[in-house]
Amino acid sequence: MANKAGLAAGEYVVLSMSSDCPQIKPFRQVDIFNGSYTSHEGVAEQSAGLAEAYGIIHHNKGYLESENRSGGGVGFLVYLPCADLGKTVGQ
Repeated sequence: MANKAGLAAGEYVVLSMSSDCPQIKPFRQVDIFNGSYTSHEGVAEQSAGLAEAYGIIHHNKGYLESENRSGGGVGFLVYLPCADLGKTVGQ
């Protein structure tokens, strides 16, 4: 896999999901994982969820990105490193 934003070389599982929320202006893309960002007036809770997801994914050495979909809405890609099957939980 090509190196994305400092990801370590290795195998990753990629999850793809989308939302029909309003598209994000390109200059705001860097803000969407900030807990105070919102695309709707008075709906900061949605962004808090994105900020929490970003933190969990980053803590597990993964990567989260977003992209506007051509037909509307926003898509999200989550990259999570594959588990080393030679190790057991707790090692």
